[in-house]
Amino acid sequence: MRAIALACMFWGGACLAQDTGFYLGAAVGNASYREACADFNRLAGQADAFGCTSSEDTAQKVFGGWRFHRYLAAEAFYIDFGEAKSPGTIGGAAVTATSKVKAAGLAALGILPLGERVSVYGRLGLAEVKARTQIEGGA
Repeated sequence: MRAIALACMFWGGACLAQDTGFYLGAAVGNASYREACADFNRLAGQADAFGCTSSEDTAQKVFGGWRFHRYLAAEAFYIDFGEAKSPGTIGGAAVTATSKVKAAGLAALGILPLGERVSVYGRLGLAEVKARTQIEGGA
């Protein structure tokens, strides 16, 4: 699964321009589940059980952090990558396959101010990612 997050930050950019303090932000993007169709078929044990109808969904991210030094910050985040869903047939019975992915994590940011209002930053962190794929229906 590949996720493309095109960020639309509400507060984060303005707050990162400050020397220290708390900041919040959010992002909305697109999650692509192109490989989920093949995963659904492998899970069902049939090459053509599913003809994927939705392999993309809206991804959402919220984050908050504390910039405790001009050059350093700590951040926590939560990402919901949405859901892929596809109807299919296994052994003549109608079924529906779904796949959902969510992540949460912590990161440290190294920040290099380029002026009063612009900074460049690097992020290093860990995330716990949970993926759930299931097939429901049938007899």
